[in-house]
Amino acid sequence: MIRLAGDDGAPMPIQSNVDGAKLAAFIDAAVADSIRELEKREDDLSKAGVTMLENVDGKSMVEQMSPQFLEFVLDAYRSLKIHAVRLYILGRKGGIQVGILA
Repeated sequence: MIRLAGDDGAPMPIQSNVDGAKLAAFIDAAVADSIRELEKREDDLSKAGVTMLENVDGKSMVEQMSPQFLEFVLDAYRSLKIHAVRLYILGRKGGIQVGILA
C-alpha cells in the first residue's frame, strides 16, 4: 500500500485512482531505460548519472512524494493523454495512424 504524508508528516488520503504499485513500476522502468541510455555514453557525467539513478527506487519515491507533486504528475499525464488522442485523431483524418495512445 502506498501512503502519502501531508506537510506535517501525518498520513493523508488522496482522492484519486492512482495505482501506487503501477506508478512505482513505471518509475522503475523509466529509470532503467535512462540507465541503459547513459551507459551507452562513456563520459564521466554519464557515469555519475548512472550512479545517482541506481539509487532511485520507484516504491520509495511514490511513498515519499507530496500530494502536490502527485497532483502535478497526474495533471501532466492527463495532458499528455489528451494530446495523444488529438494526434491520433488528426493522424487518422490525414490517413496517417499515430501509435502513441496509452
